[in-house]
Amino acid sequence: MPVQAVAPKEGVVLYVSDFVIPKNAPNKAAAYAYLDAMLTPSAQIGFAETMGYNPTVSNAKVPDAVAKRIGFTKEEQARLLAPNYDYIAKNDSQLKEWWDKIFKA
Repeated sequence: MPVQAVAPKEGVVLYVSDFVIPKNAPNKAAAYAYLDAMLTPSAQIGFAETMGYNPTVSNAKVPDAVAKRIGFTKEEQARLLAPNYDYIAKNDSQLKEWWDKIFKA
């Protein structure tokens, strides 16, 4: 069944995935090398093609077919919203309860 994503006029909350290096990491040089490798255009294109994530860097040009499937128009990009982490932190348990009881039900 063909499915197409739509960005509502109210905006789209970004999915943010973080990577960090712990203060006590035993091999910080390797950790930095790994993070640097993840940000290369080829890795970003791979993430787009296999996981549907838009590139984090501006120099990764995904194939047109992939961009059509996962990309955003300039108008949609203007409506991208950062998550409100303060709200999420204060309401996490209630949001989880809603997710489990209403959404997943």
